[in-house]
Parts: sequence; structure tokens; C-alpha cells
Amino acid sequence: MDVAGKRIVLTADDGRAMKAALMARLRKSKLPDKDYLISLTEKAEPLLDTGDLRISVWLLQSRETELILQYRMPSAAVGAATFSADVTRDSSGWQVGPVVPGYVHYRR
Repeated sequence: MDVAGKRIVLTADDGRAMKAALMARLRKSKLPDKDYLISLTEKAEPLLDTGDLRISVWLLQSRETELILQYRMPSAAVGAATFSADVTRDSSGWQVGPVVPGYVHYRR
């Protein structure tokens, strides 16, 4: 995965650490869908088999200078709810920022 023009390599241990940080963040959140998001995430093992890192419904994506975990809920006719959180690594390990809700409106 490329972030800010630099190649980073992720391992299964990175996936497990990100999952732990995501779960801690979800448990602290006040999101209306908090319990649903926790239930989807808590029992899933992070997967790296497609070249992407997935944690259940969450996909790790690179956006220019940052990493983001993102989940798009199943689509409705006009759009879909989304959730995203910044992911960083510091000297203490992987950190997940606040989970931010959003909505994707489909064009007609």
C-alpha cells in the first residue's frame, strides 16, 4: 500500500492491532449504530488475502497522505450510510481516530 508516496507493508499482526484499536474506538463512540458496528467487527479475523486489509466489513484505504478504515452499509435506492476513521501508527502502535458517519448520495 502507498501512503504519501511511500510503500508500507502490512502484516497479520498489523491487522490485529488495527482491529483492537478500532474496537476500542467503537466502544467509546456515541454513534447510533455503535452496537451494530461492534457486532460486525468483534468476531472477525483481519484478512490480507486479496492484497487489501479487511476487518470484517471495514476496508483499509490509502488516501494521499493518510490511511482510512471505511465501511459502506448496504445500499438503498438513493444512497448508503458510511463510516470512516483515520488510522495512524506511532511509537505505541496503531491508532484509530473517531469513527465518523457519512452518507453517499447516488447520482441519477
